[in-house]
Amino acid sequence: MTANVLDRALRSFTRRRPFRSFSVEFVSGDRLLVTHPEVVLRSKELFIFRGTGGAHRLFVAESVCQLIEQSDSSSPT
Repeated sequence: MTANVLDRALRSFTRRRPFRSFSVEFVSGDRLLVTHPEVVLRSKELFIFRGTGGAHRLFVAESVCQLIEQSDSSSPT
């Protein structure tokens, strides 16, 4: 994924109203759970995830394979 594509996808997910959590999945299989619209920031080609307790993760767009909407366990299937 390119930085511009990831940036557009993140904006799309974070601007939903009401906001709904989603995951960022990396090509390694790792995932980050995004629970607030302002926890992922872009600085040029670098993305910064601000986690709880001051933990941060830096990554580039090329390491991301997809964004995944979190299913609402209270909704009927």
